[in-house]
Amino acid sequence: MASFRVLIADDDPLALQMMRDGLAKLSVAVLEARDGEEVMRLAKAECPDLILLDVLMPRMDGFQAAALLKQDPATAEIPVIFVSALGTPKDKVRGLNLGAEDYVAKPIHPEELRARVQMVLRRIQPSRRAVPMASGQLEAMNLPSLIQMFEGERRTARLLLARGEANGEIIFEDGRIIRAAQGARKGKAAVYQLLTWREGTFQMAPPAATSQVGGLVDLSVQAVVMEGMRRLDEVPGLRSSLVDPPMRLDVPADLRQAIQAEARPDAAAVISLLDGTRKLDEILAQSLTDDWTTLKILRSFQKSTEFNLTAQGVFIRTAVPFDIGERVMLRFQLPGQNADVNVIGQVVWRNADPSKPGGLGMGIQFTDLGVGDRETIERHLVQAIAIQLSNAAEGP
Repeated sequence: MASFRVLIADDDPLALQMMRDGLAKLSVAVLEARDGEEVMRLAKAECPDLILLDVLMPRMDGFQAAALLKQDPATAEIPVIFVSALGTPKDKVRGLNLGAEDYVAKPIHPEELRARVQMVLRRIQPSRRAVPMASGQLEAMNLPSLIQMFEGERRTARLLLARGEANGEIIFEDGRIIRAAQGARKGKAAVYQLLTWREGTFQMAPPAATSQVGGLVDLSVQAVVMEGMRRLDEVPGLRSSLVDPPMRLDVPADLRQAIQAEARPDAAAVISLLDGTRKLDEILAQSLTDDWTTLKILRSFQKSTEFNLTAQGVFIRTAVPFDIGERVMLRFQLPGQNADVNVIGQVVWRNADPSKPGGLGMGIQFTDLGVGDRETIERHLVQAIAIQLSNAAEGP
């Protein structure tokens, strides 16, 4: 005998069949509606335990039906899950603001739909909880949905994930993420990286009494998932920015070590991988940070080559640049330094045309630079690069 009654609403017969198939393994009786007006009639007449509601339906769309359901005292307490082809963040926010428990974007994956329905039904009548999914495929039930399910059910458990030879683990306590690990990554970096996995397997395991796996996570579930998804959206653009112009993945050892000594640990760890033996994908795989942070650090390091001052020369912006070949004497002071730097150089590049890229000015190559002044410039550059990299590594 069915324990719950679920009303499914969609004007597409195939979508109705897929929802029926998704609910077939649950102890539920299924009612069907093909437009918003029929949803309202059946909701009042049958008082279902849950409504699965499409948005784009004739006569009355799902958003209108949900608003009326929540306004009517007779139906206001019936949980609603939107199941719609409209899957933009704006659509989801609108549905949740109308009081929906969840919003599932089509195409429908039976395992995911079943898990989300179970989560809502367990909250309705905890005494009739069904046996939870113990394992499955991330292609069918993605990690954000799993995390939200753990939070909604206030689980204390371990979520074990695998993709090829890579493994990850997230530890929950009363629905909160408290620790996480993925390879060498720990804490939030591990969660952010695991959120990039679109395929693989998951398995739920009982909590370990004294587990100290990975690192602590100090953000709320909502905050860490939203930040992880934001980073995921930006990764393709960051990768492409390192392709054109090509990113050099080898850095002289002395410069690499000097930057490592000045930068934050996560930025220093990324720079330590730039020894010319690794390709970009290998650097991402071996990094202690998630892909987004690693790519931000690499892009920042790439841009650090655009500093106007180097130990070999300087670019000076001026409306009237000197002629190429002309010798100049410069005196300037670097931030944090008391002594002046004295340099003799030669103009090797000039731009007197404001329409050309680079700006009005001239490039001067140093021809006479004392050892002390060179060390002062190099130290300033290393500190500037380290600060830039550390700022790039910062994030929630």
